[in-house]
Amino acid sequence: MAGPTSGGTGRGGNAEVDAQLTVVNAGSIPVMVRFVGAQETGVLVRESDQSLLLVPGSTGGIDVRLTVDCRMVSPNALPMRFSVQTPDQLTAEVTMPVELGTWYESVGALCSASPAATGRSPA
Repeated sequence: MAGPTSGGTGRGGNAEVDAQLTVVNAGSIPVMVRFVGAQETGVLVRESDQSLLLVPGSTGGIDVRLTVDCRMVSPNALPMRFSVQTPDQLTAEVTMPVELGTWYESVGALCSASPAATGRSPA
């Protein structure tokens, strides 16, 4: 799920936000989350090259960078790709929809303040 955001910029019709993705291991074995990312028209989520070990039932956060074309801002869920590794070294790719929630609010505020995104000229 989308976690808290911290800082961001809005320029040239794009918004970039530093955010955290909250990940829950609902399975019965520990997993190492090796990669998180998403890309759709106008939206890119990149992770910060960190890994996260999650034991069954635990929750952790991964830092990500969200880049959005302000003309494409949408509150719709985003299919997020996860690469996870099990203790026996097997790797699996999993795609889960993530509600943008607080990320959408932060991006929306940055896009509203960006003249290029709204078509307004700076006063």
